[in-house]
Parts: sequence; structure tokens; C-alpha cells
Amino acid sequence: MLIQFSVTNYKSIKNTLTLDMSATAFKEHKNKNIFPVLRGKLDLLKSACIYGPNASGKSNFIRAIRCARDMVLRSASTQAGDPILVINFKLRNIHIKNFLSFEDV
Repeated sequence: MLIQFSVTNYKSIKNTLTLDMSATAFKEHKNKNIFPVLRGKLDLLKSACIYGPNASGKSNFIRAIRCARDMVLRSASTQAGDPILVINFKLRNIHIKNFLSFEDV
């Protein structure tokens, strides 16, 4: 069960993004989208939406969740010290400096 997932420095995601499945005190639709756990001490959402403008990182956030899932599924076949195959944030400072340079124009 996924309660909270955070990702930083992955593909187009530089700063930390978090998906939190904990319910808030908002009461509308509570009986349809919330289920209690820990004997009612914690309410979790049954579903959530990820939305935003084009090119805002929605797909890369889903890819990060898939990457974490794959790491868990392959964990039995990996050893300590094996490389983790992920793609870091694409616009690190060195890339931004080169991208904003007009010397080649």
C-alpha cells in the first residue's frame, strides 16, 4: 500500500515532489473515497489525481513511481554496490549554463 511517495532529481523533476494519500479533514465525498486504517486512526484515499499544465512533469512523476516499483521487484537479484540506473534531472546547473550561453550564436 502506497501512503506517501516523494521524488527529487529525476528526469525533469529537480525539487522534491510528494504524493500523499493521507486524507484531510475535508468531509465531502468522505464515504466514497476514504478508507480507515490502524483502527480508524488514519484515513487514506482510495484514489487520487495528478494534474497540471503541459510539460509540468506529470508523466515523469509516474515514471519515477514505476522506477521505484521496478527497484523493489528487482531487489532480490541485486547486490550492495550495484549501480542504480536512473536518469538525473536534465537541467543541472552545468547544463543550464551551457544552454543560456550565446557565445556559439
